[in-house]
Amino acid sequence: MISMPTWDAFRYKFQSEAQQREKFEDLARALFCIRFDIKYGIFQCVNHAGNETNTVTDGVDIVGFQAKFFKNEIDDNNIIESIQIAHKHNPLQTKVIIYTNLTFGNPPKKKKKTTKQERIEQVASGIGISIEWNT
Repeated sequence: MISMPTWDAFRYKFQSEAQQREKFEDLARALFCIRFDIKYGIFQCVNHAGNETNTVTDGVDIVGFQAKFFKNEIDDNNIIESIQIAHKHNPLQTKVIIYTNLTFGNPPKKKKKTTKQERIEQVASGIGISIEWNT
């Protein structure tokens, strides 16, 4: 029987929060490279501004990604700030893929998204960036 990875196993293997964040960023980078068929890595700097690496072109979209590892709940201000910084450094960017270890939870009745998720998407939309969420 194949055992699927879990966040509990991830936290056990990488016990410090710094290790968890670093390894989660490595995982997100690998998923991004696989998604866009980047076989030999992608350029990045330490504390790359806004996006984790350089953007890539996918058809008409200029795509970047962010790896957001949170301990207890999603910090919408953290994501919004990163999107704004990404836009400042990459004004032609049209899409951001956000990899996060947590979900937003249940939205209020009669809504499809939580207030935090709506707020993040409104800010991004206001500067011409669409968001793709990956948990």
